[in-house]
Amino acid sequence: MTLHEKSIIIEEKAAGGFHMAHRRIIGVISTRTADTEQRELLQGIIPAAWAQNTDVVVISNIYNPEYDDEKLAAENDIYNLIASPDLCGLILITESFINPTNRAQITAMMNARVDIPQVAVGSDVAGFHLDHCLMLNTSDADDLEDMTTHLIEVHAFTEIDLLTGFDNSGVSHRRVEGYRRALAQHGIAFDESHVIFGDFWMPSGKALAE
Repeated sequence: MTLHEKSIIIEEKAAGGFHMAHRRIIGVISTRTADTEQRELLQGIIPAAWAQNTDVVVISNIYNPEYDDEKLAAENDIYNLIASPDLCGLILITESFINPTNRAQITAMMNARVDIPQVAVGSDVAGFHLDHCLMLNTSDADDLEDMTTHLIEVHAFTEIDLLTGFDNSGVSHRRVEGYRRALAQHGIAFDESHVIFGDFWMPSGKALAE
């Protein structure tokens, strides 16, 4: 059975009875969609798609470690759905992918889909080299500047630690840039000891808390 055969059928009551038609399907590519950021994005994507008579298929694994794990290899077979001819478009949530092998897999499959439009949402994450994709990027520096400013102006904090991502990631350093700008605007000296490079994932947060 194809994705179309599994998709919702519209039933529109007309004078002669019911008219039934297949709906278009967009694939949203992500990881761990139970996480807050992914849920919030889907809460915007899905109603907008339904309003355009379009269904959404969420293509996501459950476990998303930064390292490769043979026991979890089957988790990523779900991304083979990117090749489905039933999809009329793709939306990629870039920042959810922390595993380099996953990024390479997604890149290859999306670059092969020259037949449908593609959008990538989130920061420009290393490892994604997408040839046919419209990038809708967030401003990491501006966002961290706003958050740091809030902590200073609203909560009167002057000693603020920043846990960012990998040291070799441009995203991580753009976040540090925004943090530094907010400190400078409020006359607070930047101290490198308050910047901690992590892994964009729970282990580095746990290690810092401990």
